[in-house]
Amino acid sequence: MKIQKLKKSSFLCLLACVLAFAAFFVGTAITGKSASAHNGEFESMPSVETENPVQTRATYYFLDISIVSKSGIKWTIKVENNHTSNITFVYNSKMCFQGDARDWKNLSHVVVCPTELTPGSSVNVEIQENVFAAYITLSWLDQGKRLVTYANNLKSGPKTMSVYNHAI
Repeated sequence: MKIQKLKKSSFLCLLACVLAFAAFFVGTAITGKSASAHNGEFESMPSVETENPVQTRATYYFLDISIVSKSGIKWTIKVENNHTSNITFVYNSKMCFQGDARDWKNLSHVVVCPTELTPGSSVNVEIQENVFAAYITLSWLDQGKRLVTYANNLKSGPKTMSVYNHAI
């Protein structure tokens, strides 16, 4: 009698493991990402779902940004092109508020980067602090979509910031 209970218990444990394993692989097949797939490929090429759920997912190539330095009230930001084509981007040379940064509106210090970025290349831009405003924003146009990269919580030591992407 004890042997049968042990076998039944072992069978249930094995079944639970198999179901968990299967659920993991079904989730991987649906999302296309594994639990360990956190390399630069997914971060540098984030997908943004379209508003129409019937359509397939579209992939947009947002700008990669990082902090180079801070001097006084000016931040030097490295902007990198992770797209396969040359791009020209624009940025606001003064910090702005979250909604304006995200929606690319009410920006009065927009600058066109004079350097066309080839694939994999980068350029540094300067963005000035602006009283209570705490967001930086940059964007470029790709196939009729404005791809906005914006960030806040800029810290000079260590060089970190919270980066967000938004397609308009």
